[in-house]
Amino acid sequence: MGISEHIRRMRVKVACDLLRNTEDRVSDIATEVGIPDYNYFTKVFKKAMGVTPREYRKSMRKQIQKRTKKVLFFMRK
Repeated sequence: MGISEHIRRMRVKVACDLLRNTEDRVSDIATEVGIPDYNYFTKVFKKAMGVTPREYRKSMRKQIQKRTKKVLFFMRK
């Protein structure tokens, strides 16, 4: 893996963290990780993660909701 690929992976990793933990717009996250072209960012992200940034955020939210429901269920007992 070359330096360009390493940088690309790090950008996607940071983007994943931001998508999970903020309500920032995807275009703002793209700019924040150093890929100001939204379409190119989406292409890079999908190649790395298999889903678009929006799909990733949506799936992460669903996982968090499921975990929260489980925790609340066990707290009631």
